[in-house]
Amino acid sequence: MAIQLSYLFAVIAGILTWSLAEYVLHRFLGHELKTNIRFKKEHLKHHFLENYFAPTKIKALIAVIVVFATWMITTPLLGFEIACVYSLSFTVFYLYYEFVHRSLHVKQPKSRWGFFLRQHHLHHHQKGIVANYGVTSPLWDVVFRTYQSPSVTGRASGHKKAYSEHNKSDRQFNEERRPVA
Repeated sequence: MAIQLSYLFAVIAGILTWSLAEYVLHRFLGHELKTNIRFKKEHLKHHFLENYFAPTKIKALIAVIVVFATWMITTPLLGFEIACVYSLSFTVFYLYYEFVHRSLHVKQPKSRWGFFLRQHHLHHHQKGIVANYGVTSPLWDVVFRTYQSPSVTGRASGHKKAYSEHNKSDRQFNEERRPVA
């Protein structure tokens, strides 16, 4: 029984850790820190071209490195089996994030939760919005007080033509901007 609880806690910890990493990476590397790293460039391009996503091969390479590093760090702390469960949970939730994020931009939601997440995330894409960094959940936005109700600006995110407005002075990607599906 104790080993099953350890596995369950490792799964929950993996999910929560990825969720927190998603929030921190998006908020700080994607927006707040003044950096010139590829992550930030790809992220800003995504904001200007909402149907643009960084190349899968780059994401896969980074994911392999991060998961391996996570496993290497957690193995001495948690033991081989629990570290494997934790790392697998972290990885599966990262893959879930990738699926959800793309779906929010290119598909109409089929559930209330999907509709909520789409409103939550596409609200973040509006000009001047410094909120709603979580993609798979608003949990960390609530914890760190960056949650903003999508109804604040009344964006019709469920509609097929949900446009995002961005700072016109940032001309790097404006020429190629496309609407969300």
